[in-house]
Amino acid sequence: MSQLVLKTTGGNFDHVMICTVPPTLLEAVTSGVGNLSMARAFAHGLTGVRVLRYHDASIAAAAASAALSYLGRPYAHIGAAKSIFPAGIFGEISGNNIFCSALVAQVYQKAGASEFSATPVEKTTPATIERMAGLTDVTAEVFVTGLAPRNVEEMAALDGDRTPSPADKQAALFASYFLHLEPKARAIVSKYPDARLVAPRSFLECLGFLMSAHDAARSAPPALQVSFASDLASFDDAAFALIDKGEWDAIQTEIGLKDEITMKRDLDESRRPDPDIDPRAMAGLRDATAMQLKERSGAVEGIRNWGLGRSNTIDRYLVIAEKTLIHLHHREHAIWEIEKRLGGL
Repeated sequence: MSQLVLKTTGGNFDHVMICTVPPTLLEAVTSGVGNLSMARAFAHGLTGVRVLRYHDASIAAAAASAALSYLGRPYAHIGAAKSIFPAGIFGEISGNNIFCSALVAQVYQKAGASEFSATPVEKTTPATIERMAGLTDVTAEVFVTGLAPRNVEEMAALDGDRTPSPADKQAALFASYFLHLEPKARAIVSKYPDARLVAPRSFLECLGFLMSAHDAARSAPPALQVSFASDLASFDDAAFALIDKGEWDAIQTEIGLKDEITMKRDLDESRRPDPDIDPRAMAGLRDATAMQLKERSGAVEGIRNWGLGRSNTIDRYLVIAEKTLIHLHHREHAIWEIEKRLGGL
């Protein structure tokens, strides 16, 4: 597919991502929509990468915020192929599936970027974005040339082989969860229009849908309350059964362990007279961690205020979210130690 994209579009690139909270990128790959941290990535040279900045910072920020809701969406294999071939060759694609350049185009359209409206989302390719007006090439500004770090074998090459990541497994897992739950959610939306529920577009949105549906059930007409409660309980049971298998927990644990190994490496490195650490990357990781802590803490507090014991799925998710918070606090403390040592050099 990569070779077809390059040959058919005449562009120089076969993939595109969007920066959400620096140094984190969001991308649609075959496993689904997931994150990639630039703190754990590199490029062999600047010929195989390009960093483009949109001219309006407020629109760019809005696009980045909109992109976060796509986490865990399934990848659109047919959609990616349709973007480079004439209409009619392939069948229609599910509206919730997405491919790399369509993801970027869609969130920028939602944010009000007129340049991204010239080409239909489903026909936007990396070459479309590469040639687009309103984008400034800042590649030389954001990349720093240096020797390969000692842990380079653990990192992802943006212009070469991508090291498999637990985050890829999570994206694939979320996509599979969503494919299982989406029909059930749409059935509830269709059956109870007066509840004014919005069908979820990703697995994480299914959790919000579940909470909204529980709230809506309280005000359902008496004649529908029993039926609504039964359908909602069925959806809750289906979601809980998926989460309770332990796969998500296992992936979160794996992500945490890998991150702790990397942070330990950086802590040990920071004790050297000439530490092999990029201060800018560390600062970006610090800011991203702070943002994640703020968002996750807010989500946990919101669930607690919403009420425990109302949904088995939400109660189970809360356990996972609290474990993630503990891990983020550990990372925050490690970064503080590292930056304190770097600042003392």
